[in-house]
Amino acid sequence: MRLSAALLLLSVLILPSAYGQSSIYSKAVPPTAATLDPLNLTTQWTTVVPVGGRSDSVGLVQVVPGGQIFVQTVAGLLVAIDERTGAQQWTMKYDSPNATIYPVGVNSRFVFAVNVLRIYCIQRYTGTVEFSYSLPLIPTSGPTADDTGFYLILNSQRIAAFDLPSAIVVPDKALAALKAKGGSIVNDPKTRNPANIVADRYPSGARKSLFAEDRFEETKITLATAEPSGNVSQRTPSLSVLPTMQPPYRLYDDKGRYLNKTESVGLAYSLRQPYSFKDPATGQIQRTPSLSTMPSMAAVAEKTNLRERGLEPQLRWAFGSSIRLVYQPLTTRSRVWVTSDTPAILALQKEDKVPQVDAKMPDAAIAASAQADDVAYIPLDGGNLLALDLTSGGNATLRPVWRANVGGILTRSPLATNNGIFQPSEGSGVARIDPKTGEVTWRTLSTDDYLLAVNDERAYVRDRIGRVHVYDRSRVADSVTKRAVALNSIDLGEFRIPTMNEQTDRIFLASDNGLIVCLRDKSAKYNSPMLVAPPLHKPILDLKKKPDAAPTTAAEPAPAPKAP
Repeated sequence: MRLSAALLLLSVLILPSAYGQSSIYSKAVPPTAATLDPLNLTTQWTTVVPVGGRSDSVGLVQVVPGGQIFVQTVAGLLVAIDERTGAQQWTMKYDSPNATIYPVGVNSRFVFAVNVLRIYCIQRYTGTVEFSYSLPLIPTSGPTADDTGFYLILNSQRIAAFDLPSAIVVPDKALAALKAKGGSIVNDPKTRNPANIVADRYPSGARKSLFAEDRFEETKITLATAEPSGNVSQRTPSLSVLPTMQPPYRLYDDKGRYLNKTESVGLAYSLRQPYSFKDPATGQIQRTPSLSTMPSMAAVAEKTNLRERGLEPQLRWAFGSSIRLVYQPLTTRSRVWVTSDTPAILALQKEDKVPQVDAKMPDAAIAASAQADDVAYIPLDGGNLLALDLTSGGNATLRPVWRANVGGILTRSPLATNNGIFQPSEGSGVARIDPKTGEVTWRTLSTDDYLLAVNDERAYVRDRIGRVHVYDRSRVADSVTKRAVALNSIDLGEFRIPTMNEQTDRIFLASDNGLIVCLRDKSAKYNSPMLVAPPLHKPILDLKKKPDAAPTTAAEPAPAPKAP
């Protein structure tokens, strides 16, 4: 009887997998045409991202400029999808699965993704990994990229700027620059040997530290006067006793007698005792009170220099903060902006990290900001949405455009469009704010608080139980509260990973089993994706004028209206 019971239990465990039954816990399937008809929607495409069972799931779906979607799974898979067709362009597996997932950053050529201590630079449309770089500190935000580099918050208290390796241009002497008047061909004196450029792209030796070096203090310790003999070795607690900082480093006693020398201190990360030694292969750090305990330091340094290392970005600068920095940085043409978990915001010069703004805000930011036309829309604690001009302000002064009282808890990012800012709010629904005046002109019901997408006429919102509602974005049912009533609703609760499309009118539904569905309005005008996001930066009207002007006096924002 016991054997029969054991066989029965074994068959129960084996038969489902033998017949191909999936271990994925979601039952989501693409919605039928009849299901979508009440919302006047149709399916544009469907695709399935590979996931590996109950321990895996779609973690983040992100729509970026340029017609691409990036999907990250819990198991560490990054998938690039064509927004128009749903075709999967390429996939890449991270080194470490089940890690914290951060949004990717993109520029015109590359996508940047972080995974634990590593950042990947991948060509956007081919999936070729340009480089994979081990960061010195743990990233605590997604990267923000421009055409010259990327910006990243590390360990919550440092923001670092990295330069991308530049393109290698082989000079052609026959087509060198012409003189302005004479027209004769001359050689460009700035032209470098391409071989030297390639060598610079693959650096060797110790990396530049992100930590500011403390000023070296001269030691007050007197050295022993006896000359070393036999197995006796001379030790020093400080490098300040060395008469030269050129290798080999020689050591003398206080009477000028020669004691010993060491060939290299290139791997000593600090000039203070104890000296730290980092193994570049394992990352382990050893500490010693004296360099003389490293019997073959020069040999180790030589091996480090000769060890092959992949293409790496160059650290432009790193800026430390005494307060905790949060959320992905925002950028203008010449500034980098970061918010903190306190009512403060910081702006740095892109080129040299010189602080431009270090000012107080009415409340602390509690969600990632949106940006359009160099105006940041920052969700604040207390239910306020702050519009801030990123090209103005200076020192302790900000340039607020307006502050709107949305109400509720603003734990999600706003959606910026050409003719309205849509801010989801827990407990207050989704509000539409006039981008010029900051007036709240439209609201959904308070339970419909997750925005999916908008087009010229409609707004698509999900509630807390998974029902999708379609609203007329220009019609309100109550002129006092500005509340609107949904035109129709359908149940799509199996799609448990709602995604807000910040770029186009397409509606994306994602499920934990890897199924992703793209929906659109049936109208012919929406056959092709309609761009709803305004430009990121203001156009430069005067090329002689610096993009970010000198600090200006802040204007006090108008009092925010009370939420109904």
